[in-house]
Amino acid sequence: MDCKSHCRHTREVLGSEFRDIHKWLDEFFSVVAFGWWGFNASPFEHRKRRHHREGIEEAVKCFRGKYTEDEIRKACEVHIRDDYQGYLPSMSDFNNPEFLAKYCH
Repeated sequence: MDCKSHCRHTREVLGSEFRDIHKWLDEFFSVVAFGWWGFNASPFEHRKRRHHREGIEEAVKCFRGKYTEDEIRKACEVHIRDDYQGYLPSMSDFNNPEFLAKYCH
């Protein structure tokens, strides 16, 4: 899902777009997916960085003071669940072959 779609969905669900949170979550997309290092990796590789429960904790620290903790958590959850068909992974899921086969292809 692209940033515009994430923003639209978050506005529908939470009443605000939280564009900066969505951009932060996907910050590594172009770097990882489109060969910043000179190769093309899977576009799903960037999700290992922040698209999980532990990434939400990092977002809370990053956006504390701009939004409430509850708003940050909910905006992140909407974004991540959108990308994983309703599932909210943990970092450990990225070491699980079943998870990778289902969501990262």
